[in-house]
Amino acid sequence: MSRHYVVLALAVWWLTGCAAAPPASYYQLLVEGSMDAAPQSLRLDPRAAVGLWPVTLPDALDRPDVVSFSGTTALISGRHQWAGSLSDNIGRQLALGLQRRTGEVVWRYPWDEGARPQRQLRIRILYFGGALGGPVRLRAQWVLASRDSTVDPRAGEINLTQPVAEAPASHEGYVGALSRLVDQLAETLAAEMQLP
Repeated sequence: MSRHYVVLALAVWWLTGCAAAPPASYYQLLVEGSMDAAPQSLRLDPRAAVGLWPVTLPDALDRPDVVSFSGTTALISGRHQWAGSLSDNIGRQLALGLQRRTGEVVWRYPWDEGARPQRQLRIRILYFGGALGGPVRLRAQWVLASRDSTVDPRAGEINLTQPVAEAPASHEGYVGALSRLVDQLAETLAAEMQLP
């Protein structure tokens, strides 16, 4: 009789282990208006364009998982992942946000060497995140330089905070707040770089 219980317990254990795990959720940052913005007239002169180098992220964030924080501890959930490279997603949304605010073409690297943008922007993100359900923060350094060194480079550091608009705490609300941070970064960069 006890042999049947052992077999039954093993079968239940095996079935529980093989039960379908909750499916993964995939997220993408979207800057407000990036999907439904009306087409705009842009200046196509490469000398007036801004080149955006790939955005640099801390190693803890440069991963497929959405990372949140509890104090100084990074919390990684394998079920909540980015739908592609986070650095690439931030760069794409920054380019759209800058372009929308300035009317300038913002080319993301790599660009054609024959039409290399005169002004080139490098962004290094030092911190990007927060606690689920709490405010999220972004701290970034930027440098805007000309390719031929005719203009002195400009640089700065930006610190931004966004509240999470949804309750209870969720990854959807967290990613939404991160998206608003990227949009706020584009707005702040456009003003600080004094793009026309």
